[in-house]
Amino acid sequence: MELDSTPDYMKPLERLWNCRVPDRQTVLNWGAVTPTWTRGLPASFLQRLGRLGSDNFFSGIYQSGGFRIGLIRIPTYAPANQNAALTQFVTELVFMQDNTDGLIIDQTRNPGGSVAYMHTLLSFVHHYPFRGMAFEVRATSSWVASFSNSLEGAKAQGAPPQITVLIENILNELREANTSNRGLTRPIPLDDITLIRQPARDGRGNLLAYSKPLMVLIDEFSASGGDAFAAVIQDSGRGPLFGYRTMGAGGSVTGWDAGSYSEGFVTMTESLMNRATDRAESGPYPVSKYVENVGVHPEIDYDYMTTDNLMQGGKPFVDAFTEAMVGHIRKNR
Repeated sequence: MELDSTPDYMKPLERLWNCRVPDRQTVLNWGAVTPTWTRGLPASFLQRLGRLGSDNFFSGIYQSGGFRIGLIRIPTYAPANQNAALTQFVTELVFMQDNTDGLIIDQTRNPGGSVAYMHTLLSFVHHYPFRGMAFEVRATSSWVASFSNSLEGAKAQGAPPQITVLIENILNELREANTSNRGLTRPIPLDDITLIRQPARDGRGNLLAYSKPLMVLIDEFSASGGDAFAAVIQDSGRGPLFGYRTMGAGGSVTGWDAGSYSEGFVTMTESLMNRATDRAESGPYPVSKYVENVGVHPEIDYDYMTTDNLMQGGKPFVDAFTEAMVGHIRKNR
């Protein structure tokens, strides 16, 4: 699937794929390639990506506990050029597969982005089939009309068969929910014809996905697509999440000007993320499959927003997730 192409028939899809909250300029390193805690990395850290303006990721490798630990930061799921970013990500994972004992993915302060791009990255860190993120879409008459027009456009313009089938599947779900007077569709995939995704392979069928122990760093600014990435990792059992509960911006985001005479801007979700299983989170959160307002809760809790981390450039945070990663590698050897 060509992630960067935007013919007219793709516009309804791309609108639903948009799982990104608006930029928040007052949040340090929001969507930035470089993480906030780089000064806390050990002296042995060898940086690979993140120095050049063309780099879409921050990455490197270091040693701890006798193990080689890889680190790659995914700053956003809305890079300027998705194909270039994907090529860079794949190249980096090939290196990590050959030169590390375990990999840490940092997606703290990630504002989200394209669901299609996010799922593509997920296919490169799962070495087995996994269930992608499903969505319950608001079944309005305008959505039915929009996808009906999109389907006709796809057929007329010779869209790839997979795209045509995807658009038709979503249209059928919207129509069924709308005529049944239901507010939402059933949980459906938005960027593929099936919820079950396969690990990335090359043209000869060889596995390209990273297959060694994995851990993902999250925080309260891991938002929308950042929520979804963490949820899929957790639901598939790919590796532990380390950090703080994600934001809970769990849906497709759309925005409008707030009236003809206002300089305000309003955003809302037009779908709800639906996880693979019900989650019974601690505290005031209900048992449900939803991410919206609930977030994704880590297996290993750690609050980065402390005085010690501020004064020491994030070193306590780096030491804590490194210790957790070493333990995770040992457990899986």
